[in-house]
Amino acid sequence: GRPAAPRDGARRRVAELLPAQDERVADPDHHRLGEVAVPIASAFPGLLPLQRALRPVQRYRPPAAPARHTLDEPATAELSAHAETVIPVLRGVHRRAAALRLLMDGSSSMAVWEQMLHDLRQVCERVGAFRDVTVHYLHPHGPDVGVAAAPGPGSPLRPADQLHDPTGHHLTLVISDCAGPLWRDGRMQRLLYRWAADAPLAVVQPLPQRMWGRTLLPAVPGTLVRRQGSYQALDFLPARRRRRPAPAPAPSPGPPRERAVPVLSATPSALGCWARLAAADAGLSLRGAACVVRADHGAEPTTGPQDAPGGGEPTRMVREFEQQASPAARLLAVHLSAVPLALPVIQLVQRAMLPHTGPAELAEVLLSGLVTQLPPDGRASGGQSTGTGPWYDFAPGVRDELLSRLSAGEAALILKHCSLYIERTFGRSARNFPAVAVAMLSGSGREPEADRGAPPGGGRGSAVPAPFARVSERVLRR
Repeated sequence: GRPAAPRDGARRRVAELLPAQDERVADPDHHRLGEVAVPIASAFPGLLPLQRALRPVQRYRPPAAPARHTLDEPATAELSAHAETVIPVLRGVHRRAAALRLLMDGSSSMAVWEQMLHDLRQVCERVGAFRDVTVHYLHPHGPDVGVAAAPGPGSPLRPADQLHDPTGHHLTLVISDCAGPLWRDGRMQRLLYRWAADAPLAVVQPLPQRMWGRTLLPAVPGTLVRRQGSYQALDFLPARRRRRPAPAPAPSPGPPRERAVPVLSATPSALGCWARLAAADAGLSLRGAACVVRADHGAEPTTGPQDAPGGGEPTRMVREFEQQASPAARLLAVHLSAVPLALPVIQLVQRAMLPHTGPAELAEVLLSGLVTQLPPDGRASGGQSTGTGPWYDFAPGVRDELLSRLSAGEAALILKHCSLYIERTFGRSARNFPAVAVAMLSGSGREPEADRGAPPGGGRGSAVPAPFARVSERVLRR
């Protein structure tokens, strides 16, 4: 049967979701707004402390400094004219010796850390230690790792080993949560092994340290030891075997089977420790975290954080997530059950409802196993999207389980923010989905069909992706 009509109190609450009469007037220039910028919290508490922590890397010197010369064309022409033969004149080039590569993991769970990459690049460009700072995105490329200039999966790829510089003039920072497909079969670990001995290299792990043990690169605390002389792979002494560091063993013929790769948290102290180890020209030992990688690193049965709760019954999945996640991440998951999981909408709800949280709590939800990424053809009807970034959805039954923990007042406020987002993104004439859902539930109306002739990407009369209507109806039915 048809559900009963809502009571007067429910009608008054729904009326608060409707725009005022004077706000419904269409703005002829509103379609020029395009996408709405959503503020994103940075993973760093401040950029100035991070810049100060990275200053020691200015003293880094590559193991072999190649002679750099450039042709002085005016002097060559002058000397050749007097000598009546071509005599090239070369001039020395004075510039910084080292460069920095920032390698960003292109997996879907890393979309929430784009602001962190932007901040880190900005700080490294201002620290005055590198002649250039380049950004590359890592993607699967057959059996190896590929790099692209953009985060999207459709960008042209080339083998990552083409970036390898055995002369030691390129420092490398890999930004990854170590939970994507590159780490599952060991191809990323093998790449780190090949690069670690030639120049300073580290993995910047944005997840909280309590989650590192459940990733595919489980780093442990200990002591990082920098050998004397030119840069070599760091030695590592785990903290569980705390004792006086033994002298470095004599080099054996052939490369070692294992190498230690520093794993850094997104803090100035951790990045500053790596900078001091890179710049030291004598033996130095500092506290830090690292993981051992091997030349033949293969697929291991290590369980990543996205597999922690496991599949199965939704109640059990949510219960296991609540046992492992932080209180803020648990609350964020409940709030996100009332909206379609497009990245701009997720960030909008997070900033509006839980401003004290950041990308770390959002990453906990995305890697919890409760959320899966939608394929490109299933993100929104009509091929439209709400902005940049991937689309996600909860596992079957999980959204209803989380909605049972959401109060009516919080649900109404979240739907209000969602309606304002639709209005600003797709135009003021777009449908107000909470009101449409209530009309459907009360039997007083039907959901209007999408405008098939609407311009794509927003504007007056444009169609809005269907997930907004479906999720709003489910929330109000609850």
